[in-house]
Amino acid sequence: MFFFLRYFISLFILGVILFLQGCTAIQSNSAEIYEQVIDIDLSATHNYSLHAIIGINIYPNDHDNEENTGLLPLHAHSSFRSKQNEGGNIQNKGFSERQFDSKLLDKATVKSSFKSQRSNRKSSLVTTITSTHNFNIFASNNSIQTIEATRVYAGQHCYVFVETSQLSDTDLSLVNEIGSYFDTVIYPISTTNFDQTPYDVDNNGKLVILYANIDSDGYFYPIDMYSSESFEESNETDMLYIHNSYIEDSGSTTVSKNARVIAHEFQHLLNRSYRIDQGNIGSYETWIEEGLAEGAAKYVIGPSFSEEHFDTLASDSFIANGLGFITWSGMFQSYVLSHTFMEYARIQSDMGVEFYKQLMMNITVANDYRALFAIVEENAFEGSNSKFASFSDLLRDYRITNLVNNETGLYSYGNDEGNPYRALLNSPRNVSSGSTIHAGGAIYIKFDSADDEGFLNFNPVGAGDNIRYYRINYSI
Repeated sequence: MFFFLRYFISLFILGVILFLQGCTAIQSNSAEIYEQVIDIDLSATHNYSLHAIIGINIYPNDHDNEENTGLLPLHAHSSFRSKQNEGGNIQNKGFSERQFDSKLLDKATVKSSFKSQRSNRKSSLVTTITSTHNFNIFASNNSIQTIEATRVYAGQHCYVFVETSQLSDTDLSLVNEIGSYFDTVIYPISTTNFDQTPYDVDNNGKLVILYANIDSDGYFYPIDMYSSESFEESNETDMLYIHNSYIEDSGSTTVSKNARVIAHEFQHLLNRSYRIDQGNIGSYETWIEEGLAEGAAKYVIGPSFSEEHFDTLASDSFIANGLGFITWSGMFQSYVLSHTFMEYARIQSDMGVEFYKQLMMNITVANDYRALFAIVEENAFEGSNSKFASFSDLLRDYRITNLVNNETGLYSYGNDEGNPYRALLNSPRNVSSGSTIHAGGAIYIKFDSADDEGFLNFNPVGAGDNIRYYRINYSI
């Protein structure tokens, strides 16, 4: 009897110990999860009284990072959902700098071919007497093809060529207007803003702008700055490629639409020219290359595309469901995110176009987020205090700004010169279907009440290591 009593007492004590250990483990696990939920009160200091949770993937590098959101509240609240645009098709505008491919990883070969390419060429391939010329292009099926093009415009800084087979459908007077606009507006403003001229690959004093049936709206291909002996697809001239639809004789194309793409691509060429002058053949991560080109274009043609960018920022479903920009997708939405993020960093640094000029030069600092943050760290101050202790802080406050949208201050696109973007920016839409967040991406969950259980007891079980949640205006 005594033996059985002692046996049952021992089992009871063991059960209590295991139960307590289990409770401790649960509490420890809960605390670990809640380290990813950071409470921020904006009601008193930033005049924002609503309640929301923002989830951000703070991973700073372009390594195809995509992480789980963890457990989210069951649904977005109807009062917010009813206001949201359910659109959001993928838009791949595709104007960019084509990044160097794997064969350029042998940097010693690249350097030697670059140094020798001029001496190997007897004369410029495109000259003042060139009326037609064969160019290699990335065609509409993404294959490299050789096409014949006819020169339509010869100006002070550029030649404009049009794919010969497309001439009958081309507005030739528009082509001449575009060439003149490049010579008198884009070239002088861009080169002055960045104190940089195009590297004249073929010593002819001209940039070639080629309109052809290419695979995107436009692109710049750095391979053209190297010898065809090293890279057979090289056109061995400094040039930009624009889709021929921009000059179709349809009445819907304009100089301003062309300028939008040309200014972007020309900035890619200037960035690459600066690196060549410095003996640097490196590239930034794509989101920096593209954000820099977008930001620079704004100072050439004006902020005409900003309305589209800021409307997309708030209403697009891909952005709402965690699409990022540090991991580059090539979608139009990635251009939107990289540009608006850089504009936030620029404005908070109280800088103008010199922000983008310094970013062009900071390729010597690093080829990733560190190049951009070095500028912010040096210039973004509130009094004597730095506004951002880290890049993740900058990313966080950019995302909070898109929710709060104040006139001035930390959570705004405004400074002493005003706030040009506030009227364009609507409240971001709620996450609806995302289960992951890409690097630099974010999701928003807005609540009708501070008493909502999903807000009060938010616990994102299973969230990725780089996912951080910021609960806005939570109070115990």
